[in-house]
Amino acid sequence: MQNTHVHSGKQALDVEIVSTNPNNQSINGSIYHILPRSQRSWSQGSQIRFWVNNASENALLLSFNFKEEFNEYWTINNSGVFFLQSEEGDLLQQEILYGNLPIPANYQGFVVTPFYSFTVPDWNTARGDRIMNLARIESYAIAVNIGENSPSTFTIDDIEVLAFDEMKTLEIQGVESILVPPSGEHREQYTAFLSSLAKNTSEEVSAIWSLCQPYDPLIKIDDKGNLTIPAGIQSSSVILAATYPSQGNSITKEFTIVLDNGQSSPEEQIALETPDKPTQVVDSTDYQSSKTFETWATENRVLFVIISVSAILLILSLLSLFQRRIK
Repeated sequence: MQNTHVHSGKQALDVEIVSTNPNNQSINGSIYHILPRSQRSWSQGSQIRFWVNNASENALLLSFNFKEEFNEYWTINNSGVFFLQSEEGDLLQQEILYGNLPIPANYQGFVVTPFYSFTVPDWNTARGDRIMNLARIESYAIAVNIGENSPSTFTIDDIEVLAFDEMKTLEIQGVESILVPPSGEHREQYTAFLSSLAKNTSEEVSAIWSLCQPYDPLIKIDDKGNLTIPAGIQSSSVILAATYPSQGNSITKEFTIVLDNGQSSPEEQIALETPDKPTQVVDSTDYQSSKTFETWATENRVLFVIISVSAILLILSLLSLFQRRIK
């Protein structure tokens, strides 16, 4: 705990990433916290939020998991959405990357993860019905994937469960790759949709369109989502953004478009579009085999007892036979 780079209060948690585990070369680590009885009811919550300061020049890969009392673990899904949130409450929608929350370099602000972006992980061995029950949560853990981010330090503060309405998501529909025209200009239209996972609905909405820096000033987008790419553009990509006011605060979704100007090979374009896959942060993998057996034995107690008794009787029979032969 330190009292220098805090968001509120007097102390925050500083996490120093030194190196991989020297014993097993693991690049994953986690900080585990058991909740006091007074903080175990999350039943009115819809999302987890915490403040983070990533002072590194590299992205930080975080994950979060929690455990129901007497039941299963829940962790960040392999894919889905989370949000970066400003002090004013505005949201920037982000994509979960193989079970990790990618925190941008030099980012300082809130990270918000809706409960619909959590799932029961493969490594879970606790019994349960795979239905999220937030009435009794006994513990949580913040995990980090070191990757290329060592040595470095990040700060965590103000971990809280928020009881807002369902967080809707903003989606952009349109082509992901555009061939730069040899002459004139090319126009492509993009459309924004607001989606509700709970209601399984999606509706087209009017959004505020913009281009993210850096971009060629000759590239334009109007208030209807019409993107104009003129001839001769040398950029390999452009990022457009749609912003929609929601729940008193705005939601912004960014969308990357690959520009084919004839200077890149198809292999290079694929490499540009496909991010490297980081290792998914997990709670523990050292005892998977024993945990798997424990789970099977618990769920098949009668069969386990029969097999155990049969094995004991077989051993006794063999010992008796061996003893008679000695006599």
